[in-house]
Amino acid sequence: MAYCTRAQVYDLGLRAEAFLARARAVEAVDAATGILTLRSNGFEDGYFLTLFVEGSATPGRPSATLPGGASASVVYEAVPVNGSSDLFRLRPVGGSRIDSFTNAGTGVFSVAPDIGRLIDRNAVSVSARIDEWLTDYAPPIKVDSITGLYPEILIRVAARLTAGDVARILGMANPVYQASMDALVAAREDDKAMLLAWFKGRYINAHPEDQTTEYENAALAGRSAAPTNWRTGTL
Repeated sequence: MAYCTRAQVYDLGLRAEAFLARARAVEAVDAATGILTLRSNGFEDGYFLTLFVEGSATPGRPSATLPGGASASVVYEAVPVNGSSDLFRLRPVGGSRIDSFTNAGTGVFSVAPDIGRLIDRNAVSVSARIDEWLTDYAPPIKVDSITGLYPEILIRVAARLTAGDVARILGMANPVYQASMDALVAAREDDKAMLLAWFKGRYINAHPEDQTTEYENAALAGRSAAPTNWRTGTL
């Protein structure tokens, strides 16, 4: 359960391009088995990846190409070999594992992990941390019964904290957003304080609705007949 979505992290924390994941060059390709080598890759089964060729062609030399059968326009899932942190195969999303390539490709090509999974996972972690901060106030907080959404302040704080955590884990590869990242980190305690202040006072703005059809005016308590509207006239 997360208090913010991936889109809200982009809108309220840092833009998607801020999380530019560092691509890493594949170190070896075994075309006969489809096994790729990238030491300490950190890929788990099902981790989303994309492939692309590094650089441009050098005059007089062939252009770099992906292994035969691989494509830069396909999203792949990583399939670690026997739990290895260095060796993996590819599996197109919704498809079968690739157990061989027609060739090993030429030149250098890289893999870039999809950051969506990382954002989603950290959003859950941040939400659990928020619940710990609000232990005295009976978390988890429920969505609004009418809108189906969490309160906007809660979404904002969760999105900003998630953005900060993910950018830190990725090493903030995009220097253009470093100032924004620094501001997020500096505001962490302010966000926490704002969240606690909001939760303590959130009932002040409540708008309770009468859930019964009975008359609750004390002046009507002793009536034996049905109440009527006021009338004009003389006594």
